Amino acid sequence: MKLDQKERLQLANQFKILAALYPDERSDYEKNVKILESGYEWHYDSFVEYYYDGLSTDECKFVVDVLDMHRSLKNSFYALKDKGDLTPEDIRFSGFDGNHETELMAYAEFFVRDLGRFEEFMDVDFNSHTASVGRYQEMLSILEKHSKANRNNLSLEDIKEVILK
Repeated sequence: MKLDQKERLQLANQFKILAALYPDERSDYEKNVKILESGYEWHYDSFVEYYYDGLSTDECKFVVDVLDMHRSLKNSFYALKDKGDLTPEDIRFSGFDGNHETELMAYAEFFVRDLGRFEEFMDVDFNSHTASVGRYQEMLSILEKHSKANRNNLSLEDIKEVILK
């Protein structure tokens, strides 16, 4: 990260204000001030180490589509009179991989817990601990064959076709 003197001055002043407002964290903010005033460029990235690069609109939409797909699977499953050999575990939303799909996992959790959407997934562990994107893409492509109006009324065979991919 590159910062000119004006940017360094502005950030240093902000850290000084934060040091005054939050005495318990004063030493960290004062260290940041020293980094900025001294121009220790190598340490600038530490100011944003917990910031994600962000998600595009398409990536956010993908997460919402995955949540919506799992809602459809869940609604359809519970509407079935004969569930065959399927169990609730078979249609459970298992999240995204916390190591390699971190931003998607964080967005899914934000969308559900912070925005209060898809409340049926409120108790989900959003970390699948395994790669999920490829599987979800395949599942969504199969689900695309069904009209939006029919997605909450999938047959046992339809559900199996989607989840067994």
